[in-house]
Amino acid sequence: MLLSSVIENALLNLYTNVSAAKGFTPLEKRNHILSRYLKPKLKDPRYKSIKNELKQMLNISRTKGANLEKKLWELNAVSVGYQQKIDDATKLFDQLNFLHDEHGIDAKLFNEKSDDSPSNNTIYVLPEHIEHCFNQSGEQTSPLSLMIQGDKASGLAELINAHGLFRAEQKELNEKACQAHVLLHPISQP
Repeated sequence: MLLSSVIENALLNLYTNVSAAKGFTPLEKRNHILSRYLKPKLKDPRYKSIKNELKQMLNISRTKGANLEKKLWELNAVSVGYQQKIDDATKLFDQLNFLHDEHGIDAKLFNEKSDDSPSNNTIYVLPEHIEHCFNQSGEQTSPLSLMIQGDKASGLAELINAHGLFRAEQKELNEKACQAHVLLHPISQP
């Protein structure tokens, strides 16, 4: 999802610059505009998970005669195709990665036999819930329970809803203990 967003924004940035320029914009100039947009993202920690892809794009932009714009359109087409085929189990993986990368919220399977106390700002999911909430084709068939403890517990449902892959319902909130129980519903269900 992050890579798709960067690709779309890079192309939008390119076309904004091209429309503001007078006359024809040659390939080398287009590559330069794209690389100028992409280069700062290498040092930004939010883009750590796609750093290798960003480096590859920048290498293409530096290669004489290479067409980074065309490559970005090809990658965008692949991304759009992937997003159309994505199932709910993959969306869960993407949602948890987003929460980790953007908000520092980790996710773990809850082990009832473990003596370890729950880690702060970590989402815990029961393995049985994952088995029973998703069918063989990866479609979510019932709400998935998430438990979290820490200062980010009260805002978890809001973060999930804002991201748009699932609808989160805050089932319980213990503000004193900083604990929350959130139900995750597929976006297609009311």
